[in-house]
Amino acid sequence: MPSARRQCHNKTAIVFQVNDVSATAIAYRQLHPRVCRLANASRAALRAANAQ
Repeated sequence: MPSARRQCHNKTAIVFQVNDVSATAIAYRQLHPRVCRLANASRAALRAANAQ
């Protein structure tokens, strides 16, 4: 039985529309690396701020 992560990786996570013209959808598999990069950048910024 596949895990929950594998079942939803192609599902749409976010849909955003700009100026009522075009809609863009991002799947969970596309969102995950972006969230990881943001989390790592936030951690690095906090470490840098605490080091000063």
